[in-house]
Amino acid sequence: MLVFASAAWVHRAWYPAQDVRAVITSLHLHGDRAVAVAVARANTFTYVDEGIGPSVIHVSNHDPRGARQGVWVDLTGPRTLSEHLATKTGVVSPPLTSLPASVTTLWVIGTTTEVASPSDYHCAPGACTVALSSPLNEAVLLAGWKPTGQIRTAPGVYAMAYGRRSPARGVPKE
Repeated sequence: MLVFASAAWVHRAWYPAQDVRAVITSLHLHGDRAVAVAVARANTFTYVDEGIGPSVIHVSNHDPRGARQGVWVDLTGPRTLSEHLATKTGVVSPPLTSLPASVTTLWVIGTTTEVASPSDYHCAPGACTVALSSPLNEAVLLAGWKPTGQIRTAPGVYAMAYGRRSPARGVPKE
């Protein structure tokens, strides 16, 4: 019986903390029309659970965005984008090109190694703050945004600022 208890402990379910609200609050956005937020797919579910902003939850196994789990999230607030699994239109919804030219700063909200499985990363609490890259980071760079060096962190998440390269191409005017 003792052996079984030990095995159960090793294989217990583990759900990491992702304080998306804290990292977004640290940005002090307050409706700034020059700033947009793009949330990595892994963080969109926490965004919805924490009630941070408007969103739509989709359930379908017949859409590429839900291919793995059958569910994905679209964040529908102003100047708020969400990452999803790749489709013909890319990995960001709405597309990065939909941001008006007045948006000069894009904060990407992503996951840190702190939320990775303890079997993958072994570090002291609070020490696993390395940003995990996602297709969202690559899409932002490919769309012509450049890192500014500004980074904010909260448990399990980071916010990394990108600035728009000039001139912005394919961008709607306000």
